[in-house]
Amino acid sequence: MAHSVVPRSLLAAGSLLLLTACGNGGEQDDGGTAGSTGTTSEAPASSPAETGSATAQETGADGPVPAGYPPRPARDECVVIPEAADGAYTVYEAGTAVVTREGDRLVLGEVSAADGWTSRVDDQDDDEIEIDFRRNGSDALDLEVELDDGRKEVKICADDD
Repeated sequence: MAHSVVPRSLLAAGSLLLLTACGNGGEQDDGGTAGSTGTTSEAPASSPAETGSATAQETGADGPVPAGYPPRPARDECVVIPEAADGAYTVYEAGTAVVTREGDRLVLGEVSAADGWTSRVDDQDDDEIEIDFRRNGSDALDLEVELDDGRKEVKICADDD
């Protein structure tokens, strides 16, 4: 009876693979259990904007969208964004605008559209300012800033009109 000789390096590699596959109690690396379906994954500890590796959705005209911004709104939807202490707002990839508060009225500052985008002030009152950003006639984002019961509310809407 002939015995085959298996090099130790192959034995070690095979053992390592076996231990890796079985060594974590049958759990997969993504936190799910082997053989299970419909597992949920936890949110990452930090968002791409916080770690500096922004995705296209989280990139604005001047780079990454500020921390605390929700994902870009879907068509015909709005998202509320945090009030900026300095009044400077990034409207995702469309551009930037400055809207500050002086007492009980809003003051419009500089508005800058990103390359390929246009901007116009659609509404400007003491208690409400709306700035429309447009690209190719089909992509539109509106920055809407309003004083409501003494609070400054800011949202970005994806409109198609």
